[in-house]
Amino acid sequence: MIRGAAGAVGAAIKLIDKKTMFVSAVIVAAGSSSRMNGVDKLFAPLKSEPLLAATVRVFQNSKTVNEIVLVMREEDLARGRELCAMHGLDKVTAVVAGGKTRADSSGAGLASVSRRADIVLIHDGDRPFADQDMIFRTVSAASRWGAAAAAVPVTSTVKRAVDDAVTETVSRKDLYEIQTPQAFQLQLLKAARKKVLAGTAEATDDCMMVEAMGVRPVLVDGSRLNIKITFPEDLVLAEAIADRLGR
Repeated sequence: MIRGAAGAVGAAIKLIDKKTMFVSAVIVAAGSSSRMNGVDKLFAPLKSEPLLAATVRVFQNSKTVNEIVLVMREEDLARGRELCAMHGLDKVTAVVAGGKTRADSSGAGLASVSRRADIVLIHDGDRPFADQDMIFRTVSAASRWGAAAAAVPVTSTVKRAVDDAVTETVSRKDLYEIQTPQAFQLQLLKAARKKVLAGTAEATDDCMMVEAMGVRPVLVDGSRLNIKITFPEDLVLAEAIADRLGR
């Protein structure tokens, strides 16, 4: 499933040789777990290791990924470095402090990737069930089209409401739930961030930033199992998914 295509942005997009490209993964784990009723989800146990370690391990084991940059809250940096050392996550080349917003945090990670990087992956630290094929699909699409994101079709009925009263039932046709990983050609994402931060466009995530450059990110197959841990009950679901996947 690839939907859409890159827009015309001139030299901002190039066809990258997959045999020689260098891929950096930025894992953003700088949230406050505010909806977890006091549980720090990143360090909550998921089978034999903390949830964050399980997330990073997917990229540690990827033949597509050359390095990992981990973005965390300032007060968690030492704990993050200790976690990487304890669990043998030696592809992590930097553990850096995030910012006030998700865009700030992904920008902090972007600033710390290798100068050799051609493609950068952005991934949620609280999304531990990405898989190797998903990473490969996303990177491959970005190497050709400039930007790509994992996604699944919306299956639930969606309604728009004002003051808790339904005003419209929204057609599910062509609606997708966007996941991570999301992948970008590094120079394209840098140019997009520069444009957004200069005040000529607005965006709340990295895909929206490249959209401001006239690029339409392509969508590749995500997974219903690729859940984001947001609420306490998600940890119960995560345990069941880990059992199913044999992790």
